[in-house]
Amino acid sequence: MDDGTKELLKYGATFIALIALFYGGTFILRHTLGTENPMMVVISQSMIPTLGVGDFIFIEAIDDFDHVVAAPAPPMCMADTSSDASSGLSTMLLTSPSSSVSVR
Repeated sequence: MDDGTKELLKYGATFIALIALFYGGTFILRHTLGTENPMMVVISQSMIPTLGVGDFIFIEAIDDFDHVVAAPAPPMCMADTSSDASSGLSTMLLTSPSSSVSVR
């Protein structure tokens, strides 16, 4: 065999090995993580700065959603404004959803 044919066979074998590695890795990830598409790419800016556009994320199946534990949501403030036209007074009440406030 001449050098050109050997080099062509070397590149062909490398290409076939890379394709086999890609499909084998995808097969292993699908069965390990239990999802059809175990790896995805972020295409939206909706999660910046936590996730950036182009980041790779791995998705794992969840068997029972009742056992999912997530971090508590940060407290929110709710504002309620009212004004009295006759006296010219304006009031604002700031509360959090977990507190109970009664105004009389």
